[in-house]
Amino acid sequence: MTKSEPLVIHVDPEHTGLRVATVAILFVALWLSYFLVRWLLATVAPQLAAPGILACFGALPLSLFFGWLAENTFKQRWHSGRRLLLGEGRVHLERPETADKTVDLNAPLQQLWWTFSLSTYPRGGRERRMPSNWRCVAGQLRQDDTRIIPFCFVPPRQLEAWETEYHFELLNPGEVYDTSLSARLTGPARPELPAEIVAGDQGRYWLAERNRWYEGVELTPEDFEKLLHHLRTTNHQLTTTN
Repeated sequence: MTKSEPLVIHVDPEHTGLRVATVAILFVALWLSYFLVRWLLATVAPQLAAPGILACFGALPLSLFFGWLAENTFKQRWHSGRRLLLGEGRVHLERPETADKTVDLNAPLQQLWWTFSLSTYPRGGRERRMPSNWRCVAGQLRQDDTRIIPFCFVPPRQLEAWETEYHFELLNPGEVYDTSLSARLTGPARPELPAEIVAGDQGRYWLAERNRWYEGVELTPEDFEKLLHHLRTTNHQLTTTN
């Protein structure tokens, strides 16, 4: 990375357009797979009874494979349009739908870094599609009225490797989410933060987590690690500043 060429990170890899296209392709793949499997069964084993039922069972895994292949291809080629630029002494967030954000790493900068398990609260959306034993890792870079909130989802071993170099405050979502059976049956929802939580030792982390719900940008684990390294090499230790 040179001074004139910042490192470009495409954020929010699973954007809305990609999800809609993947679902559409999955339905089309299921329909085509059914007729393909039925034709193969009729050609190879015409004596089989109820080929339609067997074709349904055979079409399901085949369509899932095509859906997975399409999703991974789209992720590599179809970006959200939102980018995080890591340049000399700065982090810049470009978002077509709203104003850009920039923090100067050579000026006073407030940092908060935290993590929590995905298995301890009712999840929805993107979080629900991640393995329950994974962790969310997030950070808030704040300078005056500007906030940039990157986050990612990682397996436990990945987080353990990061924690040998960086500190992340551990949050317990069970302290703020309604984990009762009735809440799980009615569907997941973002909670109101209790006053005692906001006033507690981790209050500023929970306020930053609430900001992530509305302003956060998702990175892949590989890109999140690049951001951590960029901040470290710009002489900003990953610690909390007041």
